[in-house]
Amino acid sequence: MEPLLSHARFEAENADHLVRQLCISFVNLATSHSGGRGQNRFSFGWCQVEAFDTILQVTSGAENVTDLERVDEIVIDRLKRIAHHRRQGLEVLQFLPCCRHNSASMSSARPTWS
Repeated sequence: MEPLLSHARFEAENADHLVRQLCISFVNLATSHSGGRGQNRFSFGWCQVEAFDTILQVTSGAENVTDLERVDEIVIDRLKRIAHHRRQGLEVLQFLPCCRHNSASMSSARPTWS
């Protein structure tokens, strides 16, 4: 079965800092970050985050809807907490909660882990 994906876009004053802080906050999991990009792997799914100036883009993936919702909830809650703690604005611009992608597009959507 092909994984399910969700996509979210946020506007934030310092999006690259949020990427770094998000990955650092999941240090006990498989995580990496560099140059405004980050990846976090959970036992039930994964997420990729990318910063483009003031835009933060999050792509999450999992094998089923329940796990995908869990990844989304954890990542979005953590981002909100980080932004609140740093007194930084975080506005949801778009959230597409669940979709399937064909195999051809999955190679670029699924993160690679070293």
